[in-house]
Amino acid sequence: MKKLAAMLMALMMLLTMAACGQQAPEQTGGTVEPGAQSDDAVTGQVDTPAPDEDTPEMGSVSGGTYTNRFAGISCTLDDSWYFYTDEQIDELNGFVRESTSDEELKAFLDCKAANHPDVSYIMEEFVHAEVNSYDAIIDASGNPIFEAGNVSPVSIMDIVNDNDNSIYYIIKDLPEDTRAAGRAVVKSFGVKSRFVHFEFFRMTEDQASMGEKGRIVALEVNMRPCGGFTPDMINFARSTNVYKIWADMIAFGGTDMPVGEHYYCPFVGRRDGKNFVYSHEQIMQKYQKNIKMVDRIPDALSGAMGNQMYVATFSTREEMEQFYSDVLAVTDGDAAAAQAALSQVLALGEPTKALTPKPNLSPAVKPTTAVTKTPTRAVTKTSRKGRK
Repeated sequence: MKKLAAMLMALMMLLTMAACGQQAPEQTGGTVEPGAQSDDAVTGQVDTPAPDEDTPEMGSVSGGTYTNRFAGISCTLDDSWYFYTDEQIDELNGFVRESTSDEELKAFLDCKAANHPDVSYIMEEFVHAEVNSYDAIIDASGNPIFEAGNVSPVSIMDIVNDNDNSIYYIIKDLPEDTRAAGRAVVKSFGVKSRFVHFEFFRMTEDQASMGEKGRIVALEVNMRPCGGFTPDMINFARSTNVYKIWADMIAFGGTDMPVGEHYYCPFVGRRDGKNFVYSHEQIMQKYQKNIKMVDRIPDALSGAMGNQMYVATFSTREEMEQFYSDVLAVTDGDAAAAQAALSQVLALGEPTKALTPKPNLSPAVKPTTAVTKTPTRAVTKTSRKGRK
């Protein structure tokens, strides 16, 4: 984000200052002279290594001239500009990268009160949880005629910020507490004739403000289908066709599309640049009977989904976890720690009992697990009068 902000600032300067040139000089780094605290308003030191040709960089400052080789711009600034290092900015703003204790929170608030009392801000409590979804097709009477759900063990924010691999999966059998919570939302919002995607936190540890470990907590309501490859993954996981079920519901009020055997359906997006133990060809060879989709992720989506994707189906959770372990195994020294972390984030998602009390769902919602309603089509009647 800092790199992006620096690039945007540089572009703004390019448009507003007459002293801006269009071609950057050859040097790739520079030093800002500390100078005296009088007429020379440029202080601190900014050193940037030579960037890769295609890698965004923050740019550098030398003698009042800002240069960003990646953006191809150079601007000479007057004495009204003041340059700060990252450390100075953090100190000035009382920036806390990961506030994990009451002491760090108090330090932030004290710094803000002392240095920026008039600055407004929004602060949210960090929730220790994974995301579980309720994906359902609701008929015109408010009854679910199809239900499924996925589990996202890793935060998308962490995937993007850490440039990490991406994983989530369709769960084989929807947990009863997720089902109950989803149906309660359907009833509360009066949902009818919709394909819905609701998201819930499942707490991964006890948290006073949110509840005990394993509890379902409402997060997000979407009156639309799940995105990305997820509808296709649901098809693989339920041996059915949710597109047909959805269309039949709209056209006929029900469907005769069967739901077959249930599977786990994991998605994994490998991040380019990592030293994986198994090559793409080896993964394809080992899991050729399980893999349902394989492709390169478009650049526009790769930040959150990785670069090389695989979708497969498995009958048992153990098989799915082995698949994740093989696809994401790396040769680096941190491989063991990475595998341990992966096992930890996959540890939740299937409670053995309902952890959230079931709401009273009658009469709007009737529990159904199979789609059995036969569509009724309009038939034009022909009079028998005059016929022999």
